[in-house]
Amino acid sequence: MAKFLVALGVLLMVPACSGSTDGDGGRGGASSGSGGIGGSAGAAGASGAGGISGAGAVGGASGAGAAGGAGGAGGGTDCGSATITPVVDRKPGNLLIVFDRSTSMEQEFAPGVTRLKAAQDAVVNGLTPFTCPPGATNPDGPGCKETLTVGSIFFPSDASVAFVGPCPVHEITAPTQINWMGTSPFLAAFQNFWMTQGMLFAGTPLVDAFAKANTALTTSMLTGTTAVLFLTDGGETCLGDIATPPMQAASWLGTGIKTYVVNVGATNDPLANAQLNEDIASSGGTAPAINPTDTGMLTAAITEILMQTSSVTSCEIALTGARLSNLDMACARGEVFAGPTKLMCDPVNGFQVTAADKIELFGNACASLMASGVLNATFPCDLILE
Repeated sequence: MAKFLVALGVLLMVPACSGSTDGDGGRGGASSGSGGIGGSAGAAGASGAGGISGAGAVGGASGAGAAGGAGGAGGGTDCGSATITPVVDRKPGNLLIVFDRSTSMEQEFAPGVTRLKAAQDAVVNGLTPFTCPPGATNPDGPGCKETLTVGSIFFPSDASVAFVGPCPVHEITAPTQINWMGTSPFLAAFQNFWMTQGMLFAGTPLVDAFAKANTALTTSMLTGTTAVLFLTDGGETCLGDIATPPMQAASWLGTGIKTYVVNVGATNDPLANAQLNEDIASSGGTAPAINPTDTGMLTAAITEILMQTSSVTSCEIALTGARLSNLDMACARGEVFAGPTKLMCDPVNGFQVTAADKIELFGNACASLMASGVLNATFPCDLILE
């Protein structure tokens, strides 16, 4: 087998063949006998088992005291090695998180976990696979490339009284928000935000939050897929016009920006205004609204949104220095892993050998590669062409 190891930009093929590699030859046998694999007969006495390629070792003594045979010459096949360069279009996706931090977010979401904490953890757990290891980011060459740019509007920005108003929401450029940045710095800023800020004793200014989100989107210079993630547990409680958010979501959708609604509140709570959430999701092109009932479902929902937002939908891995002979057999007999995930030979959510010098990953398999940053592929030596 020939093994390929990929680290998002630096891909090496490591020989893993049944044939031998360079080294010292094997030791000659003590008495006559047949040569080993790839071995040749000794000159003064039969050779012992052939060694791997290299100089023969000293022969052993024969029963009659004659010089032993020379070590056999190495044989077998050797796949050699190759350097593989990935060709991946990594136009980053962009996600604006509109995050509710009103008083009601301190209510319990799951046993021992508040709605606020559950939402925080789900964002962290969802974003973590999209980050690069420290020092590994290299946007201009080989190396880890983050595929998401993230910003956040937390609402409200100041303490306020529900149903009295006003409930201020600051612009994304304010210190109380997180402006657009790569996934790794955003995640650090997000975690630091909750260490220094937190829940506010305040109402839910949903309408103003959408207005500030619109400013954040329209004043940015974003490229690639863009989406809004609206994380909340309730409806408008600061006297805003609730007809505005669905209209705003529809306006965004007209420019290609989807709005995902994730409700961490009780759907039967009148203050949650479940119908408003459904209207926003429908107008934003993502109906129905997502109503997770436990932390696992919440994390899975946010992870799926992140995967959909990343604009990398196919990953082409060019093989330079090595070629595969039978494409169908290479796909069927090859073993390909994205991080710990084994990929199937599948044109929808797996991998395909699309040319003698190219592997392509599709759908979930491509997303797994982007999330893990490592591809490990092994193919039988009889399918490797020099």
